[in-house]
Amino acid sequence: MIASYKTVIAQKEPAFLPSLTFYLENDQSLDVLKENRLLSFTTSELATLLTVFNPSLLLLVMEDANLSDIRKLQAIIHGLRGTKTLLGVVTKSPLKDFFSTSVISGIDKTIFIQLPTEVHGLSTGTVPLILSTLLKKTQSKIPIKEINHLISEKSASKLIKNALMASLVNPELLGYYFVSDNGSTDFQGLFNAISQMLSRFLPGYKPLEFPIEEATKGAGEVLQNPIEFQEKFGIVLPDWQQGIEQTVAAFLADKNFI
Repeated sequence: MIASYKTVIAQKEPAFLPSLTFYLENDQSLDVLKENRLLSFTTSELATLLTVFNPSLLLLVMEDANLSDIRKLQAIIHGLRGTKTLLGVVTKSPLKDFFSTSVISGIDKTIFIQLPTEVHGLSTGTVPLILSTLLKKTQSKIPIKEINHLISEKSASKLIKNALMASLVNPELLGYYFVSDNGSTDFQGLFNAISQMLSRFLPGYKPLEFPIEEATKGAGEVLQNPIEFQEKFGIVLPDWQQGIEQTVAAFLADKNFI
């Protein structure tokens, strides 16, 4: 199959969605170029990239977007004016206000995807920390944050990849979306759910009580809703417990517990 869409991916270090790059690189309809220096490109360097490679999609993936990143993003948006390139931005940072400004509205082809603060995987997010504590049966101090929303790194990557592909075909899907598993919980609910899952996976395991007195409370996260993403893309997102169970099973297999 001949690649239909040229794609430039820029992952701001440290990369927090490695699976997304993997899924995009293995899609035969995409010709992928990784260029992690994109946020530091000068205007002329960006113009050269757009002229020489002529991408259908320019994708920026950054766990958190600081003020400097936003300024660089503004420069990239300015450089994309007049081109047919779709701009995709994936981040945990709430950039809806930025998306709504006149700077963004001047670009016809943009898709912003905001992920929750808890993106969990084998070695990312709070879930592996909780698992390590529970499996060692220690009362280690675990930093608490008001998680509310969750999604696994692999699930997020698949959903984003599918959304980007659909948006390339149908520009009416472009916009700003919050993407997470359905439902919400707090830190204690997450801790207890993982503990109960371990008792199902590991015969003889007795759940450990939530060590709230040893915990340090962190910053909260505003409740949001992924309903618009589900409706626009025709996707039924799983409940957060399902995503956690998959990560727990993968963690236990990776550590040779099962």
